[in-house]
Amino acid sequence: MVVYLSLFITSFVVFHVLLFSTHIPRKYWISIDYIWVSLAMIGLISKTTEIRKKQLQADVESQAQDLTGVYMRALEQTIFLQNNFDKARSPLSNQFETLKDSIIKAHDDILITFDTTKSKRIFEYNKKISLDSANIHDIKKPLDMELGILTETISRIHQDRRNAKETPFETMLFSITPYLLAVAIALRLTKVSFDLKNLK
Repeated sequence: MVVYLSLFITSFVVFHVLLFSTHIPRKYWISIDYIWVSLAMIGLISKTTEIRKKQLQADVESQAQDLTGVYMRALEQTIFLQNNFDKARSPLSNQFETLKDSIIKAHDDILITFDTTKSKRIFEYNKKISLDSANIHDIKKPLDMELGILTETISRIHQDRRNAKETPFETMLFSITPYLLAVAIALRLTKVSFDLKNLK
């Protein structure tokens, strides 16, 4: 903050020294309006974009925390179904065991790298598990819901991470935005001083 304030004061002083110590034609001073407005617009657009990207980064962190809960609930539902069908000596037990192993192995891919491919494979495998009756379908509904939420959340996180990623140009622009705004304000105040000088 001190650096930006120092730049503003320095720019303000330098511009005013030029105003009062040199004779710059009026037509050049009029063009100052275009310069300070352009700098201000670039600065404001840049700052808006930077805030938006920081908000997306915060959203990713928040969704990642929620994702952990969804992952654990999906795993618990899968283990519950596996045990339930294992006790009933149903062949479905093997399918849910495979699903459970897939979820466990994909832990890092889901919660750390947010791999949409792995989550979609798990979701598709779950859809292919054949159900013998409507009663089994009802028992499986909580798992279907959690895996659906898991897949949607990962896709949303993946998209937000891509949108929040800064290009080298944006990183450079974000770093100089405060300086652009400081110079723009100093130019604008200098132009006001020029107009007052002419009125006198």
